[in-house]
Amino acid sequence: MTSLASLEAFAEHRGVEVDFTDVAAIRALEVTSSFLRMQTGQHLDVVTGDVQELTGDWTNVLWLPQVPVHVDDEEAETLVSLRCAGETAYTELAPTAYSVTRDGQLLKFSGYWGGLKARVRVTYDHGYEEGHERLGDIENLVCSLAARAMSATQAMMAVPAGVASETLGAYAVTYVTYADVASVGLSGTEAALIEALKNPHG
Repeated sequence: MTSLASLEAFAEHRGVEVDFTDVAAIRALEVTSSFLRMQTGQHLDVVTGDVQELTGDWTNVLWLPQVPVHVDDEEAETLVSLRCAGETAYTELAPTAYSVTRDGQLLKFSGYWGGLKARVRVTYDHGYEEGHERLGDIENLVCSLAARAMSATQAMMAVPAGVASETLGAYAVTYVTYADVASVGLSGTEAALIEALKNPHG
């Protein structure tokens, strides 16, 4: 997956000139982006044509795991197929048989989604699209955590256990690891943003 912050934004955050060959910075953004995805349980950036299989629960409402769902985009198309208990094939449902909301609610207008042996296959697009107000918050958070993790590792005189590094001739670089990012700590605002990015329905 791609980084959730650009090298340009990361350089500006640290007050340095952007260097597109800075492997330590690239690695820090990648690891921090992975950390944020793990903490939220969300992809966050745009994914198209994602396929999820949900299990019936005897209700007419199921919840998609990844949000926000693209429902206002004319190019986005959500396809829903249902396989009832005892059946081997999926039957595609007409778009008039259900509705999907940005927060992931999948509502069946008539009847329910079946019991625990029923399977609902959903193909949909999700993630924060260009121009969404959350993207700036996400990028700022990634830059802040990555910068603090880089500063912490670079301040150490020796490479500690768990920190990846390599030396090529006279050139040495230390990479930020997942554990480095996890150990920098979160401010109240940062913790609140991570909570807000989670899917409250699972």
